[in-house]
Order: sequence, then C-alpha cells, then structure tokens
Amino acid sequence: MFESLEFLRDDDYKISNARARRITIEEGRKHLKARLINQSESKSFVQKEQDAYGNADYRKLLESLQIAIADDEHYRLLVDHHKARIEVWRSQSANDRFINQRI
Repeated sequence: MFESLEFLRDDDYKISNARARRITIEEGRKHLKARLINQSESKSFVQKEQDAYGNADYRKLLESLQIAIADDEHYRLLVDHHKARIEVWRSQSANDRFINQRI
C-alpha cells in the first residue's frame, strides 16, 4: 500500500507530463493540418485535406502522437492499478477492524 502511495506522490510529475505531451501533440495536429491545408495549391478542400494527410510532417507528428498516447495510457493504467491496490487495502483494513471489534 505504501508503495502505491509513494508512486502516486513521487511520479506525479511524470504522469502529468505524459498527459500534457499527449494533449499538446493532439492540439498541434489540428494546427499542422490547418497550416498544411492552407499551403496546398489544390482547388478542392477534399484534395487540400488529402495533401495535408499525405505530408511527411503530418506523418512525423502522428508517430510522435502514437508515442505520447502510449506513455499517457501506460501511466493512466499504473495510476488505476495503484488506486485499486489502495482501495483493496482500505477494504481489508475495514474488514479487519470489524472482525477485531466482534472478538
């Protein structure tokens, strides 16, 4: 239980940075797409959008986004795991107190 509390306390900066990086890249994707659409010399919006999606810079951003999502989800799962461990400990402690009161 203390290991879980220490994880949540000590790794909070890593956890929040992973989330911030993911959100920043997700928002940056919108900005990059808009910029690439604006740079496209195609006539139709559909073709401009396809040009943006096919751009090498957009692909690089997607690769960065994949890493950011993986990191964010990794920390989210770790946080959930440690919170569940704490809840199990709390339940066990409550059960132990109840049993000890009856003795």
